[in-house]
Amino acid sequence: MPTQKDVLNKKIEKGEHWFWKGEVDKRKNPIFNQMGDRLQARRVVWVQQGNTLEHEEILFNKCGEKSCVLPAHQKVTLRTGQRHDTCSKGHSLLDSGNVYVAPDGRVRCQKCKRERTYESQARTIQQKNWIIKQLTEELEQLKNR
Repeated sequence: MPTQKDVLNKKIEKGEHWFWKGEVDKRKNPIFNQMGDRLQARRVVWVQQGNTLEHEEILFNKCGEKSCVLPAHQKVTLRTGQRHDTCSKGHSLLDSGNVYVAPDGRVRCQKCKRERTYESQARTIQQKNWIIKQLTEELEQLKNR
């Protein structure tokens, strides 16, 4: 009967990164299915390689490859508090002036929110300008009749 280590090794493509070739969750995070229990593959590999992990600790992938389970590419952080040092666009989340708590309770990047607001406003202005242009052309056509 194959051991957990044997099963894990079949699901990992080893190289500069250890790419997970098994099941993933809806967010594309590696999942290891062990007798009906869906476990985080990074956690299973971490422990399998002789590392310890407390219940309140989580692994954060620091190499940027979502399917990488190589223990050297993981960072241990606490389950409570801030999980990431930066947002997905690289803005610092350690600067208290750059974070806010969204209505759903999640910590968000203020700079990204500002950028999204500016982009939305720019699209709205473009749409209004297009409508004004269309109405102006229609008025000119009506005057020329």
